[in-house]
Amino acid sequence: MHGAITTQNGAVYLPGVVITVVDPATDAAVTETTSDATGQYRIANLKPGTYTVRAVLNGFSNAVTPSVQAAAGRDIELNLDLAIAKLAEHVNVQAGRREIPLEASQTMTTANGVSLEIGPIKGDNFEALLPVLPGVMRGPDGHVSIKGAGPTQSSVQVDAANVTDPSTGNLGFDLPNDAVESVDVQTNPYAAEYGRFSSGVTTLNTTRGGPVWSLTPNGFIPRLYRSKDDWWNITGIRSFRPRVALSGPLVTDKVFLFATVLYRYFRTPVPDLPGEQFTRFSEVKTFSRLDVNASPRNLFNVTVATFPHQVDFANLNTFNQSPVSTNMRQGGFNVAATDRVTLSSSRLLESTLAVKRFDVSILGQGTADMNVAPDGNSGNYFNRQARQSTTYQWVESLTMTVKGRAGEHLIKLGSDLLQVGYDGTSVSSPVNVLGENGTRMERITFGGMTAQHVSSTEAAVLAQDHWRMNDRVLVEIGAPRRS
Repeated sequence: MHGAITTQNGAVYLPGVVITVVDPATDAAVTETTSDATGQYRIANLKPGTYTVRAVLNGFSNAVTPSVQAAAGRDIELNLDLAIAKLAEHVNVQAGRREIPLEASQTMTTANGVSLEIGPIKGDNFEALLPVLPGVMRGPDGHVSIKGAGPTQSSVQVDAANVTDPSTGNLGFDLPNDAVESVDVQTNPYAAEYGRFSSGVTTLNTTRGGPVWSLTPNGFIPRLYRSKDDWWNITGIRSFRPRVALSGPLVTDKVFLFATVLYRYFRTPVPDLPGEQFTRFSEVKTFSRLDVNASPRNLFNVTVATFPHQVDFANLNTFNQSPVSTNMRQGGFNVAATDRVTLSSSRLLESTLAVKRFDVSILGQGTADMNVAPDGNSGNYFNRQARQSTTYQWVESLTMTVKGRAGEHLIKLGSDLLQVGYDGTSVSSPVNVLGENGTRMERITFGGMTAQHVSSTEAAVLAQDHWRMNDRVLVEIGAPRRS
């Protein structure tokens, strides 16, 4: 048996789809495989008989084909098309209190990173998925607002670690699309463990390695830029976004690896300027995750992300041509290790250690004076900045369930230690204000280099109880303390 797995009526081929052949009499899986990077799959040595074939991928509706006849010596071609799953909230009504699991506060979850490639959304990072949710909007500046609040009033986590840039309050970095398994948004996170927010919490759940090796390349065809004067004259690459994802077991059923690399390059022309002048953006994003099943009760994982990128001629416009524009450089890394130990059937201990580093510098094209004139500026941009921030975080939590005559309790006890250090410098060259005839009207000078050094340590403990008294009464109790 062989075939292709697609979506949108065959327009897009889907890799990573799990195809299972099931015996309809016993509903037991006979064999299973995964579609390759081109969406193709093959199942060999299938015994004659009647089977049901299922295709499953997160973010898509399952495709099920019953009554597939397999005959000796005949290779069956079965192509399956998966529809994009609809995003909706579901309310399941079940009879009997014991049938309803006791869970923490509800979250709204978007589709996985594959939706970034085929979904009808604007953008190519996880923030492009958020506006499809109620209460989440994208502003004119491109930043995402949750419940009308600014982007600095929400919190972003990668798995259990906070990744907000302490110097700006915004998201410090982004992950490659393949590294994002799902995105959870809590617009009303009343739980005491979410203490660094005022509008919502966004959690990026990262992808772990699979049971079989796979290599997935994408985006290796560049978009070319054609001259504005001669459409047939190709002057370079306009955008290029190749990426590769590798997944598989280093040790069968014990150690799993997932790694992905994304390179992005954009060249945006400014048509109002003479000649061909561009703003250039380039970045390399890497993400690796190592999962270790130390024992049936102990799971351990380490994630490493790097995110260097640069923007050349960032503020290029009618009044600021290339010599007066700025260059921006950013880099850093995020390393996190999480250990989960199941102490008993009702107790789970989680420990997370994370280290984050963000480096940002703003540079001019040189150190010459900047001239400000009515018909446009000249010289070099006057200000140069450098910022470095380092964050260390240690999170411990104990989750346990307790049942008694007064109801069921989901109790969480924890501590969170966060240490942040910030260093920054700023230096400015003189600015000359010129009149209409080019004569200097005023000269503005600045003092010497300024330097900033700030550090802070924040410690928090929390205790929260998700208490279900009966089928109709649920009480949230929390007591955080920070210093």
